[in-house]
Amino acid sequence: MGSTSYNVPDGQSRKDSAVDYFTNDAGWVVHHASTKGRVVYAACSVRPNRTDFDPNEIFGVVALTSQNKADYYNFTIKVMTDTMGPGYGDCPAKILDMLTPTDNEFANSWRAACRALHRQRAEARKVKTATKIRLAEPLSFTDGVDRDTFTYLSGSKFLDRDGVPVTITRWRDRDFTIIPLVNVA
Repeated sequence: MGSTSYNVPDGQSRKDSAVDYFTNDAGWVVHHASTKGRVVYAACSVRPNRTDFDPNEIFGVVALTSQNKADYYNFTIKVMTDTMGPGYGDCPAKILDMLTPTDNEFANSWRAACRALHRQRAEARKVKTATKIRLAEPLSFTDGVDRDTFTYLSGSKFLDRDGVPVTITRWRDRDFTIIPLVNVA
């Protein structure tokens, strides 16, 4: 599983370069594509004139891209379909909703992981300042103590249960539960 490098016109976006590759080199019909950082996600199908695949099947595509304007071959792409079980699970829900059902274990696992991440992030949007959360997996800190309960401040900033400020990167992607407030009256 390699990657391909080639020249693209100055100013052409990652998404447009990837869509060109999917259409012209892979021979796919692109139903929708979206970029998240350097990763391009797409819903594709094979062209109707292909007899080796069902043209009605819409599958997920993940393309890792890089750009280097200093080189003549200024665009590099590595393409994986959902049947390869890609490790990038930030596919937009709009694309996931376009994919046709499949029996492929890797594709179904990848699709489920993407949807789980969407649910996790929806839960994270409920976290407001002073909300307490409990991580499913405790974090180990440099003082040798594992902690799992924190109070949200903002961004990636929290207080641990002793009031010590800590930073938890990518916390929205971690499994956690919101600890309900207890009213004492």
